Amino acid sequence: MKKQKAETEKEPKHKKGPLLFIVFLLFLFIIGGAGYFLLSASGVDVKGKVFSALPFLNEESDQEASSQSMNSSNMQNQETEALQKKIKEKDLEIENLQVKLERAKAETPTEENSEEQKQAKGKRKAIKQRR
Repeated sequence: MKKQKAETEKEPKHKKGPLLFIVFLLFLFIIGGAGYFLLSASGVDVKGKVFSALPFLNEESDQEASSQSMNSSNMQNQETEALQKKIKEKDLEIENLQVKLERAKAETPTEENSEEQKQAKGKRKAIKQRR
């Protein structure tokens, strides 16, 4: 019996530990990939949340973010300048239209003027008929 025990001790036992660990890692990888896919498909910024949660990645992302923010602020400044120019142009158009409207109001006859004009037309017709 001692010989049998010695022989079994010398033979390598079936190592299930590393195999189970590898299977567990594969399972986590699959679940993580599926979760990433589902979250990104639903509109969640997974990468942004991961990078903001990891402090050693924030330095690089801070540099990128600062350069992006500078670019976006430059673009915003250009857009605001362009919009301010458009506003000034529209204000000038409004002023011109107001001047035209005032001129048109001054030229259009009022009720009193229209009656006077009718009387004047009647007098002109009478004078023409007399001639």
